[in-house]
Amino acid sequence: MFVGYVETTMWACALDELLPKMDPDYEERRSEDPGGRVLRGLRWARNQGVHQLMDLHRDGGGLTFPVTFPATFPFAPVWLRRSDTAPRARPQPENEQAYDTYVADQLVATTLADVQSFLWERAIPNQYVERLPWDPE
Repeated sequence: MFVGYVETTMWACALDELLPKMDPDYEERRSEDPGGRVLRGLRWARNQGVHQLMDLHRDGGGLTFPVTFPATFPFAPVWLRRSDTAPRARPQPENEQAYDTYVADQLVATTLADVQSFLWERAIPNQYVERLPWDPE
């Protein structure tokens, strides 16, 4: 699980670093968009996952009682709070604030879906909408 979501986060952050070079209005759209704000927080997670090799999630979900059959075993990883992670190598105030506000204690899948929606639907307007596998309306 760790490798999968850190790799996804790395690619999203790579796009986030590239897109301002392609479109001068990108950063303003990112700041105004819920998924864009999550993306800013994921930059902190990316830096910690790659440079510090730290675990960034806790397992959510699990069994509830009474159990009904057929039983399912939901696995829903949740991003850790920064206070629950190892000490950081260097301060990153903007990324840390965005992480605390938009990422910490959220489901990993939900935050990555928010970022995906932002990157596909709103990061560069009218570029990819016709290719989306879903209806953005």
